[in-house]
Amino acid sequence: SRVEGTRFHAGRCLLQLLPLLSTPQRNDLMVELLRSLQLDAEAITRYIPRFLGAVLASLPDQEFLEGLDDIEDHVRRGTEALHRLLLQTMSWVVVSLEVERLEGGVLRRLAAMLLGAVAETRASTVHEGYAQIAMVLERMTRRQSGDGRLSLFLRIVTKSLLSLVTH
Repeated sequence: SRVEGTRFHAGRCLLQLLPLLSTPQRNDLMVELLRSLQLDAEAITRYIPRFLGAVLASLPDQEFLEGLDDIEDHVRRGTEALHRLLLQTMSWVVVSLEVERLEGGVLRRLAAMLLGAVAETRASTVHEGYAQIAMVLERMTRRQSGDGRLSLFLRIVTKSLLSLVTH
């Protein structure tokens, strides 16, 4: 749709339907949203990351990890615009996943993608990396759930983030 509000409403409706969809259907939805990010029509694709992140977070571990593999692959070889959209998606995954699923290597992988952007040579990617880390921190502090999510994230990113900060 050409109307921004309609795009958000459609995305919210998709999220409400997630519990009704089978795992293969949710996986297909994730694949299609990921493909849509590659369209390079930023006027449309910029609305996808928040919903793609939630769909990805709703998948069982095997499909979730396969989706992360695909995203990591696209981050390495994608365009600058796609890289920014995938960073936004990773931020939404971090705030959408249940805290139990963040433990172990998952949060480390997600944080590595965000921190990798901060170490990039392209200024727009660096700015997006910082913006997405800030968004994750802001959403976690606003949530104030006390579930340990914020301390887990900070434990992983703090040292690396501080070492990447330049004058």
